[in-house]
Amino acid sequence: MTAGTSTLSSGDSLAGTEPQLVFVAYARGLIDHLRTRQLDIAALLALAGLDEAALDQPARTISADTYVRLWAEAERLSGDPQLGLHVGELVRPGKYGVLGYVMMSCETLGESLLRQLRYQDLVGKSGRSELVQGGDRCELRWHSAMARGSRHVGEEHVASWVAFARWMLGAPGRDPVEVQFEHPAPTDLAEHQRLFRCPLRFGQPYTAVAFEPGLLKLPLRDKNPEMRALMDRHAEMLLAQRVQGEAELTQEIRETIAKQLADGVPEIELVAAQLKVQPRTLQRRLSQAGTSYKDLVDDVRRRQALKYIADPRLNLPEIAFLLGFSEQSSFQRAFKRWTGLPPGQYRECGGG
Repeated sequence: MTAGTSTLSSGDSLAGTEPQLVFVAYARGLIDHLRTRQLDIAALLALAGLDEAALDQPARTISADTYVRLWAEAERLSGDPQLGLHVGELVRPGKYGVLGYVMMSCETLGESLLRQLRYQDLVGKSGRSELVQGGDRCELRWHSAMARGSRHVGEEHVASWVAFARWMLGAPGRDPVEVQFEHPAPTDLAEHQRLFRCPLRFGQPYTAVAFEPGLLKLPLRDKNPEMRALMDRHAEMLLAQRVQGEAELTQEIRETIAKQLADGVPEIELVAAQLKVQPRTLQRRLSQAGTSYKDLVDDVRRRQALKYIADPRLNLPEIAFLLGFSEQSSFQRAFKRWTGLPPGQYRECGGG
């Protein structure tokens, strides 16, 4: 990829995974920025199949490919080669909806980031974030085909992370240790250096912000336990509604797996028999839904793990048992893969 912008190629599409969707709330941030520059956005909205009324429906979705093409057209319209940085640095809670408000009401930055990981599906299905801690640095990583399809999308994402963290901390001088991008380095890095004030790395395997672990313990300026509890309940309700909206067969499989995990992961043949379908038919229909039995089991375990870790009455060995792990070490490795942190540390950071 060059320093410019391109649409997702067929090789970049995440074949075999869930459809890549972006909420209109994300496009709204770009549109509002162009409006402040007195630019005509009618053609831009038409490109995405949207109108003015659609901008007031933040939960409405567009495809990731459409979102990438929006940025390409927006760069042409604005003539701004650093558009992603300029949109991202202005981010505020409203862009993230419920997720943004629950994040800002947390006690610490670490607790806030764990909420981001827990509720990230509420802002779209265009990639996955993870928090990885090791040695003297933490990394908040974003794995998304969109970052490979658009320089601006990747830069907006990182800029919004950094700007939002500074805003929540009330500390504009808090700088990352390093930021990483998947695209090659642009010719002009002046705006990157102004915004991030840290070393920059390009052509990396993922998009990320690296920072000192001590930042995780810093208190947020608008921390509000009552508001956080309220927003947590609302976010959990929204997640439950998303699960309920999945394909009927997929949901039945999830429930069947969840009920039997304490006895070990059920074989697909057993689940197929309980649902009165042939195993081969079940595998084919899961493939048509963009998933597999193995991935479904892993996701059920992940969801249940996050639910159990929030219950202080359950200790870690009990959680491992309830998830069907025969060894505690296997549970530890799986949980760290899901969240970037061991289960005990996740609970200590406020995830539980």
